[in-house]
Amino acid sequence: MEKARNKKTGEEVYAEDLLLYESVDKEDFICAGCNIRVCAASYRKSNKKRPYFKTFPNVKHEKGCSLVSEEYYYSLGNKESISTDFGFPFPYPSKLINKHKKSVRSDDDSKSIVTEDVFDCSDKKNISSNCQYHNRTVYSIKPIVRCYIDFPYDRHLLPLNIEGVAGSSYYNIFQKLYWKEDGFFYKKLFYAPFDLRNRNFYIENNVIKIPLFEGFRKKESNGRWVLERPFTLLIDVSSWSEKESENILNQIRWTKNEYSLKIDKNRSDLKGWVFFIGVQDDDDKCVFHANNYNGIYITFDEVVYVKKPDV
Repeated sequence: MEKARNKKTGEEVYAEDLLLYESVDKEDFICAGCNIRVCAASYRKSNKKRPYFKTFPNVKHEKGCSLVSEEYYYSLGNKESISTDFGFPFPYPSKLINKHKKSVRSDDDSKSIVTEDVFDCSDKKNISSNCQYHNRTVYSIKPIVRCYIDFPYDRHLLPLNIEGVAGSSYYNIFQKLYWKEDGFFYKKLFYAPFDLRNRNFYIENNVIKIPLFEGFRKKESNGRWVLERPFTLLIDVSSWSEKESENILNQIRWTKNEYSLKIDKNRSDLKGWVFFIGVQDDDDKCVFHANNYNGIYITFDEVVYVKKPDV
């Protein structure tokens, strides 16, 4: 499980965010869909795998657990639309808002720490008629990206609101980067594959540089198009905490590890992807900039392209 609830505060917690905490009580969590205790795992910096939550031995989810019922829809999501005349069958992220900080207690309640605040998941002011009571507000693009990847046949049906980003649905807010003649992109939630092979990523002058597997392409004499100059994502971390900066590098490290463990090395559909809310450089159209920690997510996955159906 990638998310759980803090049993003291009731807040939803994503496992990868545990690395932002100064200390973690690994048994301080319950299932996000029922009330059984779950355990945090692989949340230390030295771990190679992404953090996750797991059930304790011989413990089953309670009857009616929403996460268990959602597994059925996840099994269908990459094959067909799961929306009905009543909308999406379970809550999905429909609005991204800026984070704010608040003071909470660490596991021993001896000191305050700063962490991310998960916002209300029932923003009824923004409920649409076709998705009634099935949308929620989030503070990070991660759950939005997961929904985009997991339910490609529903993208055109799911409203999405990200302030400052053009578009009103999952289908038209996301933009896969590619080379085009005019070279100009409006501000979107961009995504592109990046090179996972034998490349070191680090922070230099408060910037993390990620070369992407898209960019300026040149046509050779044999008619083949080759990547001559890749797009580059520059992530400005100057205003971030040290843990936030480290966590982006951790996401890259986890993704590289997942690539190395890939069973079928010939599967071209599984790639390392970087998703980010950013802007294109004014002078160099091959450069993109991002500076919001919650507007960046890196994963190893298959991203299915689905053409919007004719209405």
